[in-house]
Amino acid sequence: MKKKLRKIRDDKLQRRANGGPNVMLNDNVVSVIRSLFHEDQLAIKDIARRLSISRNTVRKWVRNPELPVVVKSRPLSPGREFLESNRDAVKAEFFNCELRCLPLQRTLLEKYQIEIPLRTLERFCKPFREAVKLPDAPYRRFETKPGDQMQIDFGTKKLIVSGQEIAVHIFVAKLGY
Repeated sequence: MKKKLRKIRDDKLQRRANGGPNVMLNDNVVSVIRSLFHEDQLAIKDIARRLSISRNTVRKWVRNPELPVVVKSRPLSPGREFLESNRDAVKAEFFNCELRCLPLQRTLLEKYQIEIPLRTLERFCKPFREAVKLPDAPYRRFETKPGDQMQIDFGTKKLIVSGQEIAVHIFVAKLGY
């Protein structure tokens, strides 16, 4: 019971620390609430504090023992529905695009005429990327004599000066040794 309680509390605190939304209660949490109240005789306030949930939520589940836990599932978006129904083809295209989602997004638009948000593609392709653990690239230290090598990077930045937008061209030169 203590392990279950600790896991529920830790999961809840982790979600809050990550800035994520609180997740709806499931059967396990409701059974813990009811057993802490009825068996351990804890007060509603103490249960709420232990589980890091609202006192009103605890009160709701304690007062209505026959109330079933209903977990609502959201319908899949059209993009996600397409990805799920064409999982193998999307996976093959993902590997053809060298494990990158932006080219995959363009490919899917060209081949299937469906525009899928980039973040949806990233979430969908995450397991594929994790399944292929790429070996660490062999980095070697590259040393030269002073003044032998220089790295130059160019860029353009738009700035507003005196109410007018102007393009400023910049470069960074790094002399290495």
